[in-house]
Amino acid sequence: MTKKTRTILFSFLVIFFFFMAAAAIFYAQGLRFDFKNFKVLKTGGISIKVSPINAKIFLNQKLAGQTTLMSDYVFIQSLLPEKYDVRAEKEGYMPWSKKLEVEETKVTEAKNVVLFPENISFSEEKGDIEKIYPLNNDKLVLQSRSLEDGPRKISIYDLNKREETGAAGINAILTENDLLRLDVLDPQDLLFLLENKKTKKTNYFLTDLAVQPLAARKLDFIGESADNIFLSSFFGEKLLFWQEDGKIFKRSLKLKEAAQEFFAQKTASFILSGGDLYILSESGDLLKIDQNKNFPVQGLTDRPFETKDSKDLELSIFAGQIFLKDGGDLYALDGTEKSFKKIFEGVEEFKISPFGDKLLCQLQNELWIYTLKDIDAPSQEKAGTKIFISRFSQQVQDSDWIDDNYLAFSIADKINISETDIRSNINMYEIAGFESSDIWFNQKNKNLYALSGTALMVSDKLLSK
Repeated sequence: MTKKTRTILFSFLVIFFFFMAAAAIFYAQGLRFDFKNFKVLKTGGISIKVSPINAKIFLNQKLAGQTTLMSDYVFIQSLLPEKYDVRAEKEGYMPWSKKLEVEETKVTEAKNVVLFPENISFSEEKGDIEKIYPLNNDKLVLQSRSLEDGPRKISIYDLNKREETGAAGINAILTENDLLRLDVLDPQDLLFLLENKKTKKTNYFLTDLAVQPLAARKLDFIGESADNIFLSSFFGEKLLFWQEDGKIFKRSLKLKEAAQEFFAQKTASFILSGGDLYILSESGDLLKIDQNKNFPVQGLTDRPFETKDSKDLELSIFAGQIFLKDGGDLYALDGTEKSFKKIFEGVEEFKISPFGDKLLCQLQNELWIYTLKDIDAPSQEKAGTKIFISRFSQQVQDSDWIDDNYLAFSIADKINISETDIRSNINMYEIAGFESSDIWFNQKNKNLYALSGTALMVSDKLLSK
């Protein structure tokens, strides 16, 4: 080998070494050359967390990883900024797919992906049921009537033992009275509004489920026009608050005393929460006062609220935020401006999520999410954001949360599951092919309960944890 050849070879090796070192640094800093656009870009990544484990993750139809017992997520890095087709699948489960966009130096997350069983069975739990009232994750109140013109019956159903407990004391009263309404005041107390079959007079009755045998106590001190009835506990003493003829009354259940007029101003509606009463006055002002009147009345609004239907007002409090439903219009209190702002029209029902950070708002044929707090998953959203899930050609019968990122809803003759991640496509799955008027997901045993006709149906377990 000549000296000239050796020099050329040495120069080539130096250039090659320099090029490889530069390429290594280039790569280590997350830089890539985009041949499509002929420019250098910084890379990003995708992190996907899936339940249950042993799910395969595909990126643009190529296997990118698999979740395991030790790691329930897959992190795919060094990706050029663009949109990718991501798919999660597992044998025996319905697949999940979404088009996710990667940005420079950022990790795009899908950390709440749930794969639901491919074949979900429903079995009949009980028959001859008219309505279900969830008490908690362990018990339901069942309203039934074996004959079309027969008296209604009430029973308590233990979901764990799958046992039904009769309520002879209550049902004896139901033979002489028609049940107009049943309200669950709390997991221990039921309120009945009954109409005497002979006199046609209405009365309220209260049942304490902690007292056996179950009986119904007549609240003869509450008038027929009463509404907005709440029960509070104060050092072991149960206090009733209710609205009657525009006034708020208070009475102890323990002491045999006359009902006291609690609030002098005319009231349009009120709610009892955490020992405080939030009162919408007849003039449209929102006020706050504690149940024992230890502190002065506090005004919460600067501008009066003009009601559309004074007979259909409902105050609610979620995550410390105050909402007012006026007919089908839902308003949220703006704490800064001290006034109610309309957020939805035509609301049929609304429910808070298990984590307490979102509201599921069910309209006649639409589903929306309203954020109560700043959230970072599946995407970053500020509190007060309205998230549109879907619009349907038919009316939504009922809906409920499955977890904080998935919901179930019944429409026509189907029950469906939908995710709340609205990035690109929304994954929806049909899990049952029958009509259901009421659905309720049990957060403890992970089963979905559905009232189909007069049959209470229960699904297989939907979540693995």
